[in-house]
Amino acid sequence: MATLRKRAASPAVDLERFRLRPFVERLVEAGEAEVHEDPIDLIDIAAILDGNPRAVWFRNAGPESAELVGGVTGSRSRIAAGFDCPAGNLPALLRERLATPRELVELGRGDAPVQEAVLTGEDADLTRLPVHLQHALDGGPYISSSLDHVRDPETGLTNLGCRRMMVRGRREAGVDLNAPSDLKAIYERAAGRGEPLPVSFVVGGKTAPTRLPRTGAPARRPEPRRRGPRSPRASRGGPGSARQRRREARRHR
Repeated sequence: MATLRKRAASPAVDLERFRLRPFVERLVEAGEAEVHEDPIDLIDIAAILDGNPRAVWFRNAGPESAELVGGVTGSRSRIAAGFDCPAGNLPALLRERLATPRELVELGRGDAPVQEAVLTGEDADLTRLPVHLQHALDGGPYISSSLDHVRDPETGLTNLGCRRMMVRGRREAGVDLNAPSDLKAIYERAAGRGEPLPVSFVVGGKTAPTRLPRTGAPARRPEPRRRGPRSPRASRGGPGSARQRRREARRHR
């Protein structure tokens, strides 16, 4: 069943600021995205995105003539645009924001844009989305850059992840929980307690803030501990080095 709701005005936060459509429109104005107006089969989309230096906004994709955008975070300049800053300032901005907690704004059900159109039952059909085969060796069509939100029952903290979602049928999809991730750890702990783990997946959101690993922001790593001063001679395997001690041990066997 399809349900349409009229969203109440929410003066507390500018909801339009975080929509994907206005962001893509800004990319087009800046020359960072191109618009593909002609009808296109879903099987042909990957060839246009592959190696394209710009994002592509398809306005007439698939049998439903749906809108689809790809390559939105395919360059540092476009990621920086998602933060409203020049590309050269992005690493410093990320470090500053990661170090400064932000107050979260919680919207009521009546204010959330995601509740404007709700599909349930037979109408909740994943194949109505313009999902295409992205790579030749993929096991099926994927929804790229889906955002998963989950609350850890043990800590009460919310985890946000970004991962591809394979569409397996009209009402079935899957994500990779084999690779190490916070979502995998939270899920395994819940499964060990015999508890279900509710997860919300967002498709079509503004994805730039989730692409931090591609920005070049340096990771924080502890400095290696040293037991004493390290000389150039020792680093080349001179007397007293670990390499030299291994040589001496082999010599006396």
